[in-house]
Amino acid sequence: MQEKPSFRLAYLIGSTGWGGLEMNQIYNAEWMRARGHEVLILCIKNSPSSAYLANKNIPHQLIPKHGNHFDLWRAFSLWRILKRAQIEHLIVRSVLDMSIAASVSFFSRKKIKAHYFMEMQLSNNKKQWFRTMRYRYFSSWSCPLVYMKQQVEQHTYMPHERIHHIPSAVNDVFYNRPNQHQLRKELGLPEQQTLIGLFGRIDRKKNQLLALKALCEINEPDMTLLIIGQETPDDPQEYLSELQAFIKTHELRSFVKFTGHVEDVSAYMHAVDACLITSTNESVGMVTLEALAAGKTVIGTNSGGTKELLGNGNGLLFDPNDSIQLASLLSSLKNKSKIDLEVNASKMDKNRIEAVCEQVENLLLLSSRIA
Repeated sequence: MQEKPSFRLAYLIGSTGWGGLEMNQIYNAEWMRARGHEVLILCIKNSPSSAYLANKNIPHQLIPKHGNHFDLWRAFSLWRILKRAQIEHLIVRSVLDMSIAASVSFFSRKKIKAHYFMEMQLSNNKKQWFRTMRYRYFSSWSCPLVYMKQQVEQHTYMPHERIHHIPSAVNDVFYNRPNQHQLRKELGLPEQQTLIGLFGRIDRKKNQLLALKALCEINEPDMTLLIIGQETPDDPQEYLSELQAFIKTHELRSFVKFTGHVEDVSAYMHAVDACLITSTNESVGMVTLEALAAGKTVIGTNSGGTKELLGNGNGLLFDPNDSIQLASLLSSLKNKSKIDLEVNASKMDKNRIEAVCEQVENLLLLSSRIA
C-alpha cells in the first residue's frame, strides 16, 4: 500500500471579524493537522481568531493586518515567514486574502502553491485585468457547490482545469443520533412540542421575521419556533428589538423561544424536529448541511446554495419572502417520513471530514506535480 504524502500547509486568516468563514478555516486546518500534515495557522494580532486559537491552545502565528489589494510589503514579509517554515501550500478562504496569497506565490516563483477555497458566491463579473493576473497565481480554486463552480467558470478567466468542486465538511457530531428526549430534558426544552430550529446570528439578512410572519398564518398549538443565535454586538439595525416587538404585537410569545448564543450547536440541532432557513440568498449554508447530516427536515428558500442543497427531494423549498408558502410547509411537517430523512442523511457521506480531507489531499498532490 502506497504511503500517504504529507504536506506543509499554511492557513491564512487575514480578517479581524469572527464568523463561519474564520471558523471553517480553523476547523479545516485542525482536521488536516490531525491527518499528519504540518500546519501553520496565521492570523491577525488581537483578532477574534487569535483569541479563539489562544483559548483552545491551538498553535498559531500572529501577523500584521494586510491591505486588500497589492500590499506587496506585507506579502514579501509573509513569503519570508512561509519560506522559513518550508511551507508548500498556502490556503485562503476570504476573497480579501486573495491578493496577498497571489503575491506570495509570485515572490516564491510559484514554489508556494496558493489555493482559494470559496465560501461566498460571485455576484458579478470578475474579469478585470488585475483580477485575471491575480487568479493566474492560484494553483486551485475550490467551490463547495456546483452552482458556485459554474459562476467561477462564467465570471472569471480562471483556467477551468484549476477550478474544482469539493464539498464543505460537516463535523462528525452532526452525524450522531443521540436520544432526543434526553437532550431536550438536559437543554430545558419542551419535550412534547414540535420544535422548529432557526439557527444563525439574528440579522436582517437572515430574515427571522419571515418565520414569525409564517407562524401567524398557521394554527399549530404544539409547534414552537426555537431561534438559536445572538444579535451582532452593537448592531445599529436593532433587529432583535424589531422581532420582539412583532412577537408581542401578534401574541406569539408562547410559540417562540430565544436561546441566545450557544456553545454546542449540534445539541440543539439534534433536539429539534426540523430546521428552517429563511435567508434570502445563502451562498453555501453550513446550517443546511449540518441539518441534513443530522437527519432533519429542512425547509429553505428557493435561492442560492439552499436551492441546490434541498433540490431533488432533499428538503422543502419556498419562494423568498413568501410567508404564506412557508406557513403551508410548516403545517405539512408531520407528514414527512423518518425513513425519507435518513435517506437524505445517507447522501451526506460525501461531506464527512475524512471524505473531504481526502479530496483536499488529492488536490494538493495534483498541484504539487504541476510546475
